[in-house]
Amino acid sequence: QGTICGLAIAGLNHLSDRRLIYEGFIKDEATEESVKDQFTTLKVLSLESILSQIEVPNGELSNGISFTDAIYAILNQERLTKLVLVDTLNFSVGYETTIDDVSSLARKTGKAALDELLLISNSILYIKDRVLKIKARGANNSIMYNFYGPASVGGLENIQDLSNIKTGVNKVFNFWTWGQENFNVQDPTSIEIYGIRKKSVDSSSVTDNLKQQAILGALATEFGPARNTLNIKTPLNYDT
Repeated sequence: QGTICGLAIAGLNHLSDRRLIYEGFIKDEATEESVKDQFTTLKVLSLESILSQIEVPNGELSNGISFTDAIYAILNQERLTKLVLVDTLNFSVGYETTIDDVSSLARKTGKAALDELLLISNSILYIKDRVLKIKARGANNSIMYNFYGPASVGGLENIQDLSNIKTGVNKVFNFWTWGQENFNVQDPTSIEIYGIRKKSVDSSSVTDNLKQQAILGALATEFGPARNTLNIKTPLNYDT
């Protein structure tokens, strides 16, 4: 039975089921407090923020290791595994190959090394339901939720505002180079529409030219087309 007016005790009874909306860390060093009004301001960081507090473990990376295994070696540390599940079964990088030279990665923080590996593997990292996942950038075809505007015949209106509508051209890169190398990989169709929009990958972990060209080809395919983006404002409920 639901909560009955007059019998509900403030702080003990709830009008609905408890749901986890957001999970993160309270950053103590950013906490501010006012004595006069007893108001405390807290900064909450996402679970992914823990990645900035780890380093590349000594001896865990070796030449010839795959992108997937290298990422796992960096993430498989107690500081992280005691909080989230880290398992290669949840890893599916966008482009897989082996690392030629791990020396530069070994000198970086865990966050910096992951940023480099995720870029050249055309992948993203996120944490959901306390499970750390690696996947390709591409979206799937699943419909997660339907939003309806004014006078829609498809359903009740639940769009309050559409903002920050962008064409996506600002994130188009169709002319890719590797450091100071004398070769490039292009997306001719994208260049014809938007002109040359150059981006360079500066990584010394992959030295083989064939691998470099394949990586740049994957990035040119991913970032060549423009993808529209926008923000949707909608009422907050369990579905949304």
